[in-house]
Amino acid sequence: MSIWDSLDITADAQFNQKPIWTIKLDDPDNEKNILKWLLTEIGKLRQENRNRQNEIYRHYKLYKGVSHDRMHRRNADRDDEYERVQVQRKVVINHLYDLTESHVSRTSRFKPSVQFLPTNDDFHDKQASKLAKRLFDHLSYLEHLDAKSRSAVRFSRVAGEGYLFIEWDPDKGPVSPKWTAAKEQYGDKVPLLDANGNPEKDELGNEITIDKPVKIGDVCLKIIRPEMLMFDTKYEFDDAKFFFHTEECHVEELRADYPKKADQIKVNADERVEEYYATTEKRERTSTRKITFWYKPDKYLPKGRKIVFTPDVVLENKEYPYEHGEWPFERLTDIDIPGEMHARSFYINARQITAQINNLTTMAVRNIKLASSPKWMVPKGSVKLEQLNNNTGLVQYQGPQPPVLSTPSTIAPEIFNLRTMLKEDVQQVSGVHGVSRGEPPAGVKAGVALQFLNEQENERASSFIAKYNEFIRRVGDKMVKVCSQYYDESDERTIAVIGKNDEYSRVPFDMKTLSRPFDVRIQNSSALPESKAQRIQTILDLAERFPTLVGEDQVADMIDFGQADKWYDEATAAVRAAERENEMMMDSHVIQPAEYEIHLQHWRVHVTEIQKPGFVDLPAEVQDTIKDHVLAHEMLMSQISMKNPGYLEQLKTLPQFPLFYTPDHLAPQPDNEPVLDAKMEPGAIEQNMKAEQIGQMANTIAAQEPMPSQAPLLEDAQEIANSQPTPPPMPI
Repeated sequence: MSIWDSLDITADAQFNQKPIWTIKLDDPDNEKNILKWLLTEIGKLRQENRNRQNEIYRHYKLYKGVSHDRMHRRNADRDDEYERVQVQRKVVINHLYDLTESHVSRTSRFKPSVQFLPTNDDFHDKQASKLAKRLFDHLSYLEHLDAKSRSAVRFSRVAGEGYLFIEWDPDKGPVSPKWTAAKEQYGDKVPLLDANGNPEKDELGNEITIDKPVKIGDVCLKIIRPEMLMFDTKYEFDDAKFFFHTEECHVEELRADYPKKADQIKVNADERVEEYYATTEKRERTSTRKITFWYKPDKYLPKGRKIVFTPDVVLENKEYPYEHGEWPFERLTDIDIPGEMHARSFYINARQITAQINNLTTMAVRNIKLASSPKWMVPKGSVKLEQLNNNTGLVQYQGPQPPVLSTPSTIAPEIFNLRTMLKEDVQQVSGVHGVSRGEPPAGVKAGVALQFLNEQENERASSFIAKYNEFIRRVGDKMVKVCSQYYDESDERTIAVIGKNDEYSRVPFDMKTLSRPFDVRIQNSSALPESKAQRIQTILDLAERFPTLVGEDQVADMIDFGQADKWYDEATAAVRAAERENEMMMDSHVIQPAEYEIHLQHWRVHVTEIQKPGFVDLPAEVQDTIKDHVLAHEMLMSQISMKNPGYLEQLKTLPQFPLFYTPDHLAPQPDNEPVLDAKMEPGAIEQNMKAEQIGQMANTIAAQEPMPSQAPLLEDAQEIANSQPTPPPMPI
């Protein structure tokens, strides 16, 4: 249900002569004039958009396989329940559905990677960009951005335009801490307070109370059908100043959402609603039209406007709710036509061709049914009909001709040839060819040739892929902007930092960092092949060609073996834990390594982070935190090698080990005897001897590849060494 005839209530009235910003919108006594202007304007737009909306509905029918000239089901049976069909119904082969879904699948295969980049080299701006990226991934997971973006692509192909609204929903998220505190103070019914902290009252003077939990709110992504939107009349879409969004709502829902106007919200029982099948019906109704008017801020109305109303009353009238000053949606188009407000669907070019394919198919089916069986050509009265096996194959005529058993020809080959040509034409105008649908050209069997054809098809779709990437980029940018406006520190929010296999951990974050400037861009794809099998083989070949570049655990992580729990536990857990530690240390968190960790994998990941070009630009305290962490790992690795000779051999294969742990001050004296101070306490002497043994071992490892002294033993690593059990003191 989508078109309401009552929108034409002002069809014969005079159109608005002045724009809405000439009306005093903030005057409560001016509500009738505001409602009159809105109803007059939407009535005018209803007439202007009638043809566009009817065309969209026609495309919906074609997508569902409904013939536009006969309102029957595509898979209807020949024998109806009440009467036998005497004519051949039209056969509908739904090529448009197949072409649409093939395009959606091909587009969703190219998943753009949205990146938030800082506008300068400031460390805090860099951290804010990382936080924005985590927040975008978190919200994309919760709001199913992948599925909704595919729906937007589908609407763009069928209706010409797809709209994804990015709005703030106050009813989402967990229960607000403020509500919890108010409930403890007031009980089950919490009074609704105004801006001054006074209880609000309805028209009868009764206090308005809330007896349901109040949520902290969150960003909401919603797909809106394009025929439900009517924009300001302009030649270009970017020039539009306002639009109307119409939806059908139950009156009781509206009365609950707007208790002050509950008595004025009425049921439109006399409305006529147009269905998808173009059958207009009148029925008893319990709903009404909720219409939202959006006016984007400009120089004439700097604060913009959002007005929610029904045909009877204005429900909400306030300033534009979003500080970004842009439309509350993002738009994805199929065919942009210069000089026209709205985009068009490829159905306009393909529907006539598919109709002819269906006509030829229907003709072929009818001919086969008529001429597929032999026919007895007999003079009338010359034979007994009951002696024939099938009287439906009998043709009687007048004349002295003898009976003949005739087998007529069924279908001319030109019908099949023309049908094949039309099928190729519809693929050409739709931009989806047989290669992507598993139908390679005749005679082409070489893999190189098929890959070339596939690349040519992708090249043909590059313009739409570019629009799709820009669409996702704008969605991510707008999501974070809405969050930066409405998120509050008192909400005590956490975000789910999502990794591979949908594994995540919840971490708190600082809302203030979202207000820092950053750029939103689409990251270029890697040089690895798009095919999963080819990508895995390429990674394995590179690992074999460069065995010292990455470890086996990192290779397992890159080829996504983490989907198997066994591989994740044995090979990739340490790598991902180390990457998580890198992120936390970049956020100025001090982390001490545990004795049970797989230090070799942790050490490789941490050292890789140190080698990155941006490491030297980090604040000194962050660099020291990471260096201390690596040093502590090296000291623990040295202790393990003292007990396990095999572990020592693994350390010898690390070219840079030890990177920071070079305890020159604990090196043995020239006479190879420890220097003991008689004044030292017994426990200190033993600790000194233990540190000396560790230093000897480290020097042995370092001898494999000499390195200059980097730094003294730091306090954190010394604390780890001190935590080891000390043997009984030896006598002096």
